[in-house]
Amino acid sequence: MSQHDTLCFVDVGGTKVDFCVVTANHESSDISFDSLCRDTAKTPLTSPDLVHLIAHYAKESGAQKVIIGLPGAVPTHPSPDYEVYLPPCGFSITSRSFEQEISNVKLMNDMQVLSGLLRGRLNESIVLPIDFRVSNEPYLSSMRKGLLTFGTSVGFILSVFSDSSTNRVEIPLELAHRRQPSRFTLGEAETLMEIFDGRKVIRTSHDEQFFIREAAVLVENLTKEYSLDEIYIGGGRRCFFEKHLDYFSSVVGKILVGRREIANRSVVFILKSGADLFAESAKRLAADFL
Repeated sequence: MSQHDTLCFVDVGGTKVDFCVVTANHESSDISFDSLCRDTAKTPLTSPDLVHLIAHYAKESGAQKVIIGLPGAVPTHPSPDYEVYLPPCGFSITSRSFEQEISNVKLMNDMQVLSGLLRGRLNESIVLPIDFRVSNEPYLSSMRKGLLTFGTSVGFILSVFSDSSTNRVEIPLELAHRRQPSRFTLGEAETLMEIFDGRKVIRTSHDEQFFIREAAVLVENLTKEYSLDEIYIGGGRRCFFEKHLDYFSSVVGKILVGRREIANRSVVFILKSGADLFAESAKRLAADFL
């Protein structure tokens, strides 16, 4: 093993591809964030385009390993010819297509490359806390956390910590996708799916508040279904939650306080759009791949 290891994390979205390069120093045990490059596709990418784009940046970064988060269902150990369908992109892709151009590559669901945000606490420069607990008991470190993202897709990942941050189970779920009907039961209405997965343009304040009301119901359903201590909300459309924070707090507060069995333990966090959340997650995940 070299004194320094460099990892390249990639987050593939419906409108852009994010790259984050992380370097680990084995002498000091430090993990530093090196650089972030955002490539926004002005026209839809094809499968070969995506492979060439990632391979080019991975080569330029000098990374020993490349971790790619894809917006689709990725098995834990996909075979080289297993096709992962990417609904926001409209095409499928295989591990072999990446392996032919990148020597050391790992594919996973895109929510997993963001799951580092659920490890440990996030400071106030990153999150806006909304506490809905109805009791005055001191807040304890949570054991069940969820991350919910609203972009061109709606994604969710559950992290269950048993006794330490190194002993956990992570379950990614795809809630809604552009170009693909949702199979998830937490919101069957077509109008909601159109708003959640990016097909419907949100133009007016009325549209924004409708989106927030329905998102609040989704937050409640996820919190109840998975007995969450904390749920974090991110993605490109988190700007609506920041803009209407008081309204969202009021709506979610009424829902959760009405569910006293979960209100004693539920804390909701809005991830701030100005913070580099992908880089923060990559730094926290780096140790898993060294």
